[in-house]
Amino acid sequence: MQTIKNSQLGYYLAGLIEGDGNIWTPKTLKSAKGRVNNPHIVFTFHLSEMPLYILIKDIFGTGSIYHVKLSNVCKYSISDKNTLIEIINLINGKFRTPKLKYLHRAIDHINIIHNTTIEKLPIDKSNLEFNP
Repeated sequence: MQTIKNSQLGYYLAGLIEGDGNIWTPKTLKSAKGRVNNPHIVFTFHLSEMPLYILIKDIFGTGSIYHVKLSNVCKYSISDKNTLIEIINLINGKFRTPKLKYLHRAIDHINIIHNTTIEKLPIDKSNLEFNP
């Protein structure tokens, strides 16, 4: 699976997040009970795309997939610290839309609570003809 992670997966995940996904960052670093509040990366997809998200979940080995009742909507949510850091490193520098601010907010949060030094890369302005 490492080969998959080192290929174009970061661009693909960035596109999924910029489409119907989101990056949610909690307002506080810790919960009222003192637990660390990690950001969440959430992919929203149609039920028919379930095999793809099962594959993505298998690649990362974590996260929760659930079906929204009475609809064809499903969500895949990731909040595990190590996987968040891995995905952030894969997608960092690959965003093309204003959703970049949510990625940067999550990076700031993770850098503080987990004492990391992830650099916030700028929006990807590369030519779409060579990097769709």
